[in-house]
Amino acid sequence: MNSALEELEKVHNLAIGLIRAYAEETVDEGEETELFESLYGYPKASLKDIDILFKESLPVLTTSLQQVAFVVAVAGRMDSDVNEMLMILFGRKNMCISMAKMIVESLSDQDIDYSDLEDAYISLGKICHFQRTDFFPDSSIEIDDRVVGFLAHSFMLPERVEKVISKGNGQTEIFCDSEKVELLQAEYERGHRIFCIKGAAGRGRKTICEKAFEKLGYGLIYVDVEMLFTSARKSEEILELIWEIRREAYFEANTKVCIVFHDFKEEFNKKEGKQWFYRISVEPFVTSDMPVVFIAQENMNEKLLVGTNFCVNINLSACDREQLIALWQGYGSKYGLLEKGFFDSEVLATIYRMNPSEIAMATMRMAELAADKSLTTRDIATICTDIVPMRAKGRLAELATDFTWDDLKLPESQIKMLKSVCSQVLYRKKVFDDWGLKKKYPYGAGTSALFCGNPGTGKTMAANVIASELGLPLYTLNIAEVVDKYIGETEKKLEEIFRAAEKSNTILFFDEADVIFGKRSEVKEAKDRYANTEVAYLLQRIERYPGLVIMATNLKANIDTAFLRRIRYVVDFPIPEESIRLQIWKGCFEELDTGNIDYDFLAHNFEYTGGEIKNAALNAAFIAAESDEKLSMVHIVKSIARDVTKNGGILTQEQFGNYLGLIK
Repeated sequence: MNSALEELEKVHNLAIGLIRAYAEETVDEGEETELFESLYGYPKASLKDIDILFKESLPVLTTSLQQVAFVVAVAGRMDSDVNEMLMILFGRKNMCISMAKMIVESLSDQDIDYSDLEDAYISLGKICHFQRTDFFPDSSIEIDDRVVGFLAHSFMLPERVEKVISKGNGQTEIFCDSEKVELLQAEYERGHRIFCIKGAAGRGRKTICEKAFEKLGYGLIYVDVEMLFTSARKSEEILELIWEIRREAYFEANTKVCIVFHDFKEEFNKKEGKQWFYRISVEPFVTSDMPVVFIAQENMNEKLLVGTNFCVNINLSACDREQLIALWQGYGSKYGLLEKGFFDSEVLATIYRMNPSEIAMATMRMAELAADKSLTTRDIATICTDIVPMRAKGRLAELATDFTWDDLKLPESQIKMLKSVCSQVLYRKKVFDDWGLKKKYPYGAGTSALFCGNPGTGKTMAANVIASELGLPLYTLNIAEVVDKYIGETEKKLEEIFRAAEKSNTILFFDEADVIFGKRSEVKEAKDRYANTEVAYLLQRIERYPGLVIMATNLKANIDTAFLRRIRYVVDFPIPEESIRLQIWKGCFEELDTGNIDYDFLAHNFEYTGGEIKNAALNAAFIAAESDEKLSMVHIVKSIARDVTKNGGILTQEQFGNYLGLIK
């Protein structure tokens, strides 16, 4: 017989032992029936026997009255003969508190009064339901499967409860904000029982909660609020589910329990009023002397959670640099990365502003990848970018970073300026942290650049080259997805983008920047004032961004001069000179086996941008492929001619020279 059945049999035998003891006290000799003769196969039980059984396993039942009512009700659920015995003794089959009163009074000198009956009803109501009657002590006690499972040491929860709750895992984290742990403990000692730990996801809110209550002797039961409201929609259903969750807390016999609500959303509380969530979900625990903790986002209004009831707020700001270094160092040690050449805790803490949870995942993935090779800067950036939960990715598109400085055809002065942009990123730690200049530039430590020039002059390619040189991901922003007609929405979307990007040191590329950064208008209407506010917000946010922001515009004249003054680098991309056009034309076909091509003629006669040259070259290749011929000057001239006529131009001898005759 396994231990589970042994426990149930113990409860069953105790109940029959109590019934025998009561029968011997109350049934006259000669009135015993054949059924009662079977009682004598069980030893008599005393009230002390029951108290020993439940003192440790179910301390919520504190009196003999409560314990007797529970034990006999459980036995009746397991064995119909027990109910028949009750019918003979009390005239009814189902156990109730009134019947337990009669048993206890007959087996002891106790005098049970009305208040004892009320206490028993309340205590039993924490773990059992009743079939209610007008006189509550006569209400039948209902024993469900979960109660039987608990007595059999089963860890199986009802399905709908299992979906909603989880137990504290007690795992050891590398980093925990000890000051916040001590603050929570101190507020508990002062008598507070409702707490709200606010901060970004992954910041260590649960770790702080677990550490604090572990020292106070509590176990934790986490309640997924979103799942709670999904599993039960009506108030009565939610109340029943909360009751079942609270019962699981009572079943934690050897541990005090703290209830932790996480993933709370404001819309759960809006329909019913501010006190509704407190009454239905919080009060049942607090009144049972179970502390309640909310794990919430930074902007959560705790009044939505508890109404007018007092709640201790514990706010978690983003980790500072020293904490980030400790996190990278700790997890690097855990995963054996400290001796790897690519792993530098201080550099990683400077570049990637991730939270503890994200750093843990990043180091674990680095260790997996480093088993086969030495990681590059780009490998690390890819890992970190993939981990960060960028909800803003719907408004961002990642650009390939496969170009090099050799691919970029610009005047030397522009190349030097672009390389200087890279240097600002590469030596940021040295200047701001090692040399201590960050104190003097707390809000202007980011690097920003504006690329100005006609379409096709190389602005996007330059951003690509910089990202490739730095080994960082490059994301371009869809301006149309960000600019919103509703007041304040543009700022919200931009803030979401910046917060996600700064964790993984993403390079942000704002194309067509003049859409947002155009000259501020005279304030004639309210919308003008808010449009100007959006520009001011974005300027400040770019300056605070710790990474690199690159903006591009075809219309430099339309950019607000106040904005230009606050951008660190303004790089002009001119129409390429003839010598540079020659390099671009040659670069287009350097890997092809071509016929005769007059590169000097093309570079001299057509003042094209780099983008226009590449388009013409690509179209020429398709013309040659269609004709099944080796690509030559005739195909290039035809391609250029199509471009000229497409834009309403005229094909002239002056422009095409002797090649005009090749165009058909």
